[in-house]
Amino acid sequence: MMRGGLFLAACVTILLGVAAAEAWSSGARAMHESDALLALGKSRPAAVQARRAAESALPWSPYPALGYARLEAIAMAAEVEGRSEDAAFAWRAMRSAAMATRPASAGQGKVAIADEGILRVARSPASGVASVASARESLLRSQLAERP
Repeated sequence: MMRGGLFLAACVTILLGVAAAEAWSSGARAMHESDALLALGKSRPAAVQARRAAESALPWSPYPALGYARLEAIAMAAEVEGRSEDAAFAWRAMRSAAMATRPASAGQGKVAIADEGILRVARSPASGVASVASARESLLRSQLAERP
């Protein structure tokens, strides 16, 4: 009976270790891909990979924080350059990563940051006529308020 319990505990420990190693390497791979894509000037695919890194939530892993920082950097750079669609894409990627990993601490506060970025891009002159932007902002605020 004792041996069976020890064997089960060993199996569970091994499975958890394999899962943790996969999450860690997945985050590392995603950040490496994001780096390569950014070097090629491909911000949207880089944001997709940064989101994957942000979602690789694992205690003590640096990759979720790096992924969120990369998403914010991509979004802010796109805003400064007037690429509102790319900025909105990166802010939405940050929001969805934070929602997907809500219990993990790496995404804490990121939903609010992403929401502000989404709304700021919607208000920007590059996103259309002021009245259209105002209508989009109202719609976005109501949609964001409905989500948890």
